[in-house]
Amino acid sequence: MVRANFNKDGSVSLNFKSGQEISDDKVMYLVNAARKDELGWICWSPNEIQTDDLPKEQAEENQKTSSQRLRATIFVMWQQHGASGDFEVFYREKMEKMIDMVKTKLE
Repeated sequence: MVRANFNKDGSVSLNFKSGQEISDDKVMYLVNAARKDELGWICWSPNEIQTDDLPKEQAEENQKTSSQRLRATIFVMWQQHGASGDFEVFYREKMEKMIDMVKTKLE
């Protein structure tokens, strides 16, 4: 059985229930991976999974989007400048300046 919860950030939380008992060492492996917040691949299929179906590349953490990184960086700038006033106002002002800068580069 699989349940899915859709999160506001666009990610999905999945809840799996095994159809059979799993060994204690496999349970501990999963618990330790969850405790360490490790990344990995989960392969699910209603049928037997073939080796060719498995990903070859390493699991990588999805980085923040460029806009999320920029907003976080502007927030740090706001903090380093004394965090005076409302951050949202500061953010909009900085974004407008960057937008204007880019516009000057357009034909």
